[in-house]
Amino acid sequence: MLNGLSVKIELISLGTGRRMRIDSKTLCKILHLVGFHGWKPERIEGPAPSASWETQLIVPHINPYLSGAVSEADAAGLAAGLQNMISAEGLGLSPEVHYVALAVLAIAKGGTFEVCPEATAEVATPAS
Repeated sequence: MLNGLSVKIELISLGTGRRMRIDSKTLCKILHLVGFHGWKPERIEGPAPSASWETQLIVPHINPYLSGAVSEADAAGLAAGLQNMISAEGLGLSPEVHYVALAVLAIAKGGTFEVCPEATAEVATPAS
């Protein structure tokens, strides 16, 4: 979420070239939730604010992950946390969140990846 608005985010795996587009609100929910399943993010200090999915609580905490590169070690930790989350809560997640969690897991398993607001990603990478 940039400037308080939900925007499309593109995740780009530097290892596999895999790409996915995701709504920033859904990405925030997934990153927030996976923090309760073992992921220790490199760019966030302190624990998640609560188990609430209220946007105003999540965004300030997750904001460092709405753009920039995610290191290989951080991506590995994210992948492990996502696997734990999907195993523990998979059937309890909404279909959209479950599907996106699986897609983010596929990106994270590829190692280092970029997180770009969609407009930036389109400018930074040539169309194929």
